[in-house]
Amino acid sequence: MPQIRRFLPILAALSLAGIASGQDADPVLPDDVLTEPEGRTVWALYWENDGSFFKPNHNSDRHYTNGTRLVASSHAQWAEDLANWLPMAPASGEELRTAAFYSAAQLIFTPDNIETPAARRPDDRGYAGWLYFSAGIERASETIADRVDLKIGVIGPSSRAEQAQQNIHDAFDKNREPIGWDSQLDDRFAIDLDVNRRWKFDIDHDGSDHVAIELIPEVGFTIGSVHDHLMTGATLRIGSAFLPVDFGAGRLEAPSTAATFPSGGAGANENLAWSIFARVEGRAVFHNELLVDVEEEDFFGMVQVGVSLLIAKNLTLGYSQTWYSKEFETQVANDSIGAFTIGWSYAY
Repeated sequence: MPQIRRFLPILAALSLAGIASGQDADPVLPDDVLTEPEGRTVWALYWENDGSFFKPNHNSDRHYTNGTRLVASSHAQWAEDLANWLPMAPASGEELRTAAFYSAAQLIFTPDNIETPAARRPDDRGYAGWLYFSAGIERASETIADRVDLKIGVIGPSSRAEQAQQNIHDAFDKNREPIGWDSQLDDRFAIDLDVNRRWKFDIDHDGSDHVAIELIPEVGFTIGSVHDHLMTGATLRIGSAFLPVDFGAGRLEAPSTAATFPSGGAGANENLAWSIFARVEGRAVFHNELLVDVEEEDFFGMVQVGVSLLIAKNLTLGYSQTWYSKEFETQVANDSIGAFTIGWSYAY
């Protein structure tokens, strides 16, 4: 694994070069989108959990067991200036919007059999919590979106993960008391930089009365003290004829921002837009600080399916389930989570 990590800066540079190489596109946004007010604000809450309330079909309560992230996004001049300087989508030659976003998040990780230490495997992952605050920028046209997200926080008791899990179990699962948090990873500084590019291809989206179909591939990388990995993936989205002009449903790792156009293009008078989607992602993993007690797998994948609703062009509601491949070599079974999303956007 240390030998692989020596190549990470080179691989990250190649990914960034790939992101920069897509700057020659010249998409044109629908007229009714371009006449929207210039400013927009988005608030969104993402909550992921592996319990029965979120996944009635598969109650596991282990490993990545809970995550929450609150995100606020709006247009900001500093984000515009920084996006012009970075190798993101170009500032001229196409209609673009740039937004800043800010967030606070907490992620909780546990071993299996949280309430029965005697039944716990010695080679399982340990207790850990990650609390971070982030600031980032996203620049998007109708067909390309670039995102840079800097996360700074702490792993360890100061993340307050133990207290958060206790509160969750008090509210939803009082019969299962988490035991073993006194052995969690100790406090350490945590910083990650996420870089991502997505493209959107309309397979069938002509504004008629039938459904729209879109394919959204993506590439990116994360580098930092918590995660080092390269990723690639794709989303297939099928929905109402007047889908939002965005890049699919937001999620905790890739939240929606004010850089996209949730009120939709042609057919903006529609008060309800719906979509179902399937997403796959693969990662080449070089380091995961949250798995310091076990040996992480070199490759990690996931499959996500979900549904999203846009109501009255402002309120977004979403639900999804995600299935993961094994993260570490001694992991016995695959994991999965369910996720709820609620978002509110308004123009000014």
